[in-house]
Amino acid sequence: MQATVEELNTTNDDLESRTFELQALAIQGDTDRNKLRTIVDGVEYGVVVVDADGSIVLENASYTALIADHENGATMVDETGKRIAKRLTPVERATRGEQFEMTFAYDRSGSRSWYLARGKPVDTDRGDRLGVVAIRETASPT
Repeated sequence: MQATVEELNTTNDDLESRTFELQALAIQGDTDRNKLRTIVDGVEYGVVVVDADGSIVLENASYTALIADHENGATMVDETGKRIAKRLTPVERATRGEQFEMTFAYDRSGSRSWYLARGKPVDTDRGDRLGVVAIRETASPT
């Protein structure tokens, strides 16, 4: 009985020690995430990272502003003015793990803002595949 109590005390001490280690790692992880967020938000291009399900893992302020500026009532078109199918948009292509470069515009009643998007897949250290897209404003392609 005494041996069992001692084993339980030792296990309890080990668990408490491990809890402190995990809390320290969580704090470090939060610090690293905050650093990453600060760096990514400092980039003037729009940056978005998506997982294989199309969920946004990370986006910077420039990307958020770009989407907010063009989401309502704007149509994404190619160089010929043809509407770009949803499956061919930068985020959808990144979700599928494609590497690409494309020029597109947001067309709102004939007024167009042109952009260049570059995307590529990246693999995390855990083996997850993410799609990264950087978008910048560009001159008209014509």
